[in-house]
Amino acid sequence: MTVAKVTDRMVAASGNIVVSGIAWKDLCYSPCTFKLDPGLHELMIYGDGVTSVSKKFELKSGEQNLVVKPGSSALSTGGAWLAAFGIISVVVGGMFLFLFTKTTNYRCDIDNSCPEEQVESSTHKLALPFLIGGAVGTGAGIWMVSAGRTSIEPEQGATALQRPTNAAPNVLGLKYSRTW
Repeated sequence: MTVAKVTDRMVAASGNIVVSGIAWKDLCYSPCTFKLDPGLHELMIYGDGVTSVSKKFELKSGEQNLVVKPGSSALSTGGAWLAAFGIISVVVGGMFLFLFTKTTNYRCDIDNSCPEEQVESSTHKLALPFLIGGAVGTGAGIWMVSAGRTSIEPEQGATALQRPTNAAPNVLGLKYSRTW
């Protein structure tokens, strides 16, 4: 994974079009150590197969450790698709439940006057499976997106070492942690 410092953000709008952009400077490849001046900094983590994340930190003088728990971009992307298809399935199931409930059959082979016969539509019978499957798919997709998210947080129990005001810039250590 690459650790970067966000240097600039931009947004431009014209009519119905909005364009946004971000500029950054790569600091190192994790696990690594880097120095930043005290103050507000926005750090970004990105890499192949990892969901990108950026977060702002108010850094004080002293050594500080950050822990990154990388998320899977494949899990996140798959979850987004599953949630989208789940929502579509719920909508289709709702349509099948409330619309298209009856089908008209004409019995012209028995009677030349072609009497009508109202029967339950086959799509109406599919409403419940579509609703249940869509709800399960949507829930599973949302969980997958959440599980595939990358997080960056200060290390638990770590406190910044206080340095004199004329001390060198911050030294940040980045630890890589992966859990399945």
